[in-house]
Amino acid sequence: MRTRVSAESIHEMETQLAIVYAFEGTDKLNGATAGVDAALGGHISELICSGDINGELGETTLLYPRGMIPAQRVLVVGLGAYERFGVGPLRRAIKKAARSLRGLRPTSFASVACPVGETGLTSERVAQTLVEGMILGLYEYVEYKTEDGLSTAQPVVEEIVLVDEDVTRLGESEVGARAGRAVGQAVHLTKDLVNRPASHATPSYLAAQAEEIAGQYGMHFGALGPAEMRDEGMGALLGVARGSHEEPRLIILDHDPHGRSAAPLVFVGKGITFDSGGLSLKSVAAIETMKADMAGGAAVLGAMSAIGALGLEQRVVAIVPATENMPGGRACHPGDIVRSVIGKTIEVLNTDGEGRLILADALGYARRFEPAAIVDVATMTGISRCALGHKGLAMFANDDALAERVVAASEATQERVWRFPLWEEFADLIRSDVADMQNCSGLGSGGPEGAMLLSQFTEGCAWAHLDFGAMGITKEVSDGVVVRTPSGWGTRLLIEIARQWTSAV
Repeated sequence: MRTRVSAESIHEMETQLAIVYAFEGTDKLNGATAGVDAALGGHISELICSGDINGELGETTLLYPRGMIPAQRVLVVGLGAYERFGVGPLRRAIKKAARSLRGLRPTSFASVACPVGETGLTSERVAQTLVEGMILGLYEYVEYKTEDGLSTAQPVVEEIVLVDEDVTRLGESEVGARAGRAVGQAVHLTKDLVNRPASHATPSYLAAQAEEIAGQYGMHFGALGPAEMRDEGMGALLGVARGSHEEPRLIILDHDPHGRSAAPLVFVGKGITFDSGGLSLKSVAAIETMKADMAGGAAVLGAMSAIGALGLEQRVVAIVPATENMPGGRACHPGDIVRSVIGKTIEVLNTDGEGRLILADALGYARRFEPAAIVDVATMTGISRCALGHKGLAMFANDDALAERVVAASEATQERVWRFPLWEEFADLIRSDVADMQNCSGLGSGGPEGAMLLSQFTEGCAWAHLDFGAMGITKEVSDGVVVRTPSGWGTRLLIEIARQWTSAV
């Protein structure tokens, strides 16, 4: 998908669709929207005065110019109240508008740049949010859809044109549009990986995708198989993998623009490509969406694709421990003890607490990079859903400065996090009678105990753990029907952490 920025007047452009905007509670149109309205003989103003357009956030009204302007259609999008205008409302409005275009199937369209005015947003941020929101709203997964045995995949949008008649802002808008494209396509990659069935998106497949990213952007790539894991002493990861016929992989991507001269920012993503629960088998209802238990790993790979596309100066290392968790004949038993990569032993009381086991080895391995900081992201427990209602990620951290950086990035992306305590008393939850620790307490306190276990493998490193539980796949309403769709959670947040880290260096 191409993106470009133009200073041409949108009411003079030949395009399949022109998108303009209106704020709620105003009868005065400004800028390019006013220009389109004048060219249409005041038609938009008439609809506002009659109450047919009120500018509510996400409201869309489709108009047909009938030759009055070159555009084949005009879409008026509501931005909500001006005083509440910001990145979050703008992204939500744009995503909804883009979804309304699915039935129209334009191969290209143009959008005016929203007015910056006194909102505090830069032209770069507005341009990024517009392009990013459009790409996210247009997402559909049709790889396995057929009709009469033929693919139902429809033509995709080939070009998005962002129109800003103020030539002094074109440079900023171009930078923002490029970033929006990179971020939007990164989230598409994340969603595609989560959408693919577990029979397709195996650990080896994730490794192949990482290798493709590395080749495209000049990153260093590595993938440890079972033999290399045994040599490294990764008994926790191998213990989870024992019940599956699919070989595990520890995937490493190193975006290193300056030749290993800087301490890297390390992202670690949980990559359980299917989670049956192991011998602690999940219920029928719980197992339905467990192809999405690798959403953390998918988010990390998606983020790395954008980091490469943006050419960030910061060194970033990605580590994705990838395996299935299956109840095969060699599967780990409740009560087994595994030895981790740093030598610490873990008693496995519940084989469905597998995420913290594979992350333990990945975090321990990450320490050899002498990182500036480690951020891991995982669908691990239900703490986010219970405490934040699918509206944010639970964060546990051992470093205040890092936690503040993550919060700042979360506010910029609206992928919000809330920091939970990591009290020393939580160590009691993982105390084992027969090993250095146990992987669960049996008290239903998965968030704190899981984070406390992971903290044992990050000593000496600034570390933050982002837990978004069952939010790898969420439910949305589309055309009145509830559908399950990957959330893409974590991808934009990780990209923003890396971008802000680069700016601070």
